[in-house]
Amino acid sequence: MLLPGDKIVAEQRLGPGIIAPPLEEPRVVLAGEDSWSDKVVFINTNTKRYTPANRDYVVGVISQRLADVYRVRLQEYSKPVRLSHLAFQGATKKNKPNLNAGDVVYGRITHCDKDTEVEMECVDSSSGKAMGFGQLKEGSIISVGLGYARKLLFDGHPVLDAIGAKHQYELAIGMNGRIWVKANDDKTTLAIRNWIKEAETKGAQAVNLVK
Repeated sequence: MLLPGDKIVAEQRLGPGIIAPPLEEPRVVLAGEDSWSDKVVFINTNTKRYTPANRDYVVGVISQRLADVYRVRLQEYSKPVRLSHLAFQGATKKNKPNLNAGDVVYGRITHCDKDTEVEMECVDSSSGKAMGFGQLKEGSIISVGLGYARKLLFDGHPVLDAIGAKHQYELAIGMNGRIWVKANDDKTTLAIRNWIKEAETKGAQAVNLVK
């Protein structure tokens, strides 16, 4: 368990919960467990409130459509972030995605600064490919703790393995605590939604619920 003010030494990119002041060692700003991968280190905390960080994967709901951008809400009462009409695979000024308020998208935070508007994209800007980003059609959204969402995204979970062994389904996990799931029919989608939610509190025991 790390606490705000603790110093951390890492060669990986710094993720949520860690800052690197100029000419100082990186230090923790959120209480939680440190989580490491080959590319990033971050503080895993199961708070519900999400603070955007660069390169975070997010599931959002479009709240407003403007001439050149969408406003996307990442949590129920959070400030919307900016999503350009051109930040999609193959999008041009003459060929833009036709999305409206209420539509769900999966993307990545690309610009996060306290003095400017947070921006996201639904395309891998380095390759121009969707890479799994874009509109998420139909399905259902689950709201979970941030720590649980990151665990599912980076480490997986036995309940996901159990579901995958018995059902075909699609899943998009946002580091903002939102998970989108879609199966072949509404009944199965609802069941999978409930199993994933149960696993947040019951852990691996939730595997026994999967049918």
